[in-house]
Parts: sequence; structure tokens; C-alpha cells
Amino acid sequence: MCRPRPLAVGLVHQPVSALPSERKQARIDLALHANAEGYALVETFEVDDSATRNAATLLALEELAQRVEAVALIVSGDVDREKVEAIAEWVRMVVIQTKTGG
Repeated sequence: MCRPRPLAVGLVHQPVSALPSERKQARIDLALHANAEGYALVETFEVDDSATRNAATLLALEELAQRVEAVALIVSGDVDREKVEAIAEWVRMVVIQTKTGG
């Protein structure tokens, strides 16, 4: 019998100047990493260097992770590790850093 994979949410740092093709590739890479780790990726959130936008993004990530009972947070790039760890602890997720990210 095939069991569903545990759920994960993704978080990737994207510079404001990133081209659409670069953003798309970063999301693809994150999804492939989640799959390789054995997780089904529900959504990928992007952060940049704007603290205001990032706060709203991290709140949305936390709310979705709680709603879907995600067990992992797949992270790529230079993210605020302290905030990410706090969210993961609150929601009870493990944080998995991709090899290519921060």
C-alpha cells in the first residue's frame, strides 16, 4: 500500500533583482530537494531583503504550516535563521536546509 508523503512548506530567499526565470528555477530546485527528502511540498514562500514584506510572508508561512500540519520546512538561501527556527519550533517542524542555500 502506498502511503502519502509527509507535508512540507518551502522558504527561499530571492534577491529583489532576481529574474523570473531565476525565481522559477529556485522554486523548482526547492521542490526537487523536498521530494528527494521524502516530503510533499505544499507551497513555497519567497523572502527578500525587505523586513516588512518578510514579516508578512513568514506569518503566512506559519499559518499555512499549522493549517496543513506540515512536518518540515525546506529552506534555501540567506534567510533569518532565528525566525525560521522559532516558527519551526512553534509549529513543530524540522528545518531542512538545502545544500545550495545559505
